[in-house]
Amino acid sequence: MRHVGRTTVQTMELIQLPSRPADWDERIGYFDSKTLFHESAWLDFALSCHPRSRVAYYRIMRSGKEVGYFCAFVKRRALFRLCEIPFPGRMHFGPIVNADVDSAELVEALLTLFRRDKMADLVLYHKPCRPGRCENSG
Repeated sequence: MRHVGRTTVQTMELIQLPSRPADWDERIGYFDSKTLFHESAWLDFALSCHPRSRVAYYRIMRSGKEVGYFCAFVKRRALFRLCEIPFPGRMHFGPIVNADVDSAELVEALLTLFRRDKMADLVLYHKPCRPGRCENSG
């Protein structure tokens, strides 16, 4: 939530979960942008190939309502914390949301999270967030 003048504006926020929920695959299964790259079996496989990485899990909230999830491969390189896609290519690995979520607001929430947590890099491949819809977000 942020304040603009005397008006309170509801904003989207990402809340980090302590670990992957046991029912992760069930939770994400109902969202439009969920792909096999978000599923537990694939995340476990990718971690086995990249043992120096970890997966951070987030719940995406807007106005007190859950609107999606986000999982990120996080790796430290020298002084930097990076959010990387574990394998090169155009995997659809981004926020897990429905198509009606405001893309610009979602990108702003992701940027806020990564600025706060001092992440040096963020790479996403996310169908709903096309150039033109999010380019003003940074």
